[in-house]
Amino acid sequence: MLVRALFVAFTILALLGDLRIFLFVLNRVVFGDHKHEQSPWQWLIFVLPPLLIALTALFWPLGTWIEWILGTSLGKRVVPARIEDLPWSFFLAKIGAAWLIVAAAVGIHWIINRIHILTTRDTPLKGVRSGPSVVVPLRKAHIPFASLRRLGAHNDLYDIEVTRHEIFIDDLPQSFDGFRIAFLTDTHVASFMRRGFYREIVSRVNAFDPDLVLLG
Repeated sequence: MLVRALFVAFTILALLGDLRIFLFVLNRVVFGDHKHEQSPWQWLIFVLPPLLIALTALFWPLGTWIEWILGTSLGKRVVPARIEDLPWSFFLAKIGAAWLIVAAAVGIHWIINRIHILTTRDTPLKGVRSGPSVVVPLRKAHIPFASLRRLGAHNDLYDIEVTRHEIFIDDLPQSFDGFRIAFLTDTHVASFMRRGFYREIVSRVNAFDPDLVLLG
């Protein structure tokens, strides 16, 4: 009974991991930063779900194998002659077990990550007044359901978030009153990022008209 319960729990976590993998590929590859053209990876929307489900469904040979082991007596457990009777089942069982572990690990990480984010609150800093942030979407499409976005399904890699903070410092020299600093971080300088992403960043910085630009 305990083995079956653990097996069911692993399967549920693996299905959750499948969903997270699908949403990750959807955000990173299919939608990506394809804002002004049709994505060449649109077909993944239809191919990936059945593929992930098929990989997860390989647990069935594994389950059959487990049932077979549990049904044998202690003196007749897993002899080579009987294993040879199920070569394909044993091969698929190993693949199914490996995928269950990988997908379940992704599912567990997703749950832990969301619990951490949802239970952690930003502590307001003394002497800092923050305005509302503005998100500049640079992609053609996004995850359409707000509930999925709250679960962390939305990958904001290709979006720009602009925040404004006014800092009050005691004994600040008069010459620095109104001094503007543009701080850029997480710009993801890599080959897969398109130049339009950086052109938009430069445009936003220039519109802010900063006295100093810092790269973090």
